[in-house]
Amino acid sequence: MISQDKAEEYLQVAALVCQEIDLLAMVAKDETLTLEELRAQILHVQETKDDIISDPIGRQKRYKAACIVWAAVSQGSVRSEPIG
Repeated sequence: MISQDKAEEYLQVAALVCQEIDLLAMVAKDETLTLEELRAQILHVQETKDDIISDPIGRQKRYKAACIVWAAVSQGSVRSEPIG
């Protein structure tokens, strides 16, 4: 059985990875982006993925920020689709 701390870490990593995948899907559907801009987004995710796993403080900050955004979207305070 894993510890509560490890379970929380796994939850945060999974949530942030899913968020990155959703973001990439939104970017891929944006017909105004150039191929170079799409590549830049993919490379950015690749460059920051290790931080999600190995930097606990950075991961916790990103997770808390994501939770705030998710709460705002679920309450209708923020649009969940890009404008335009």
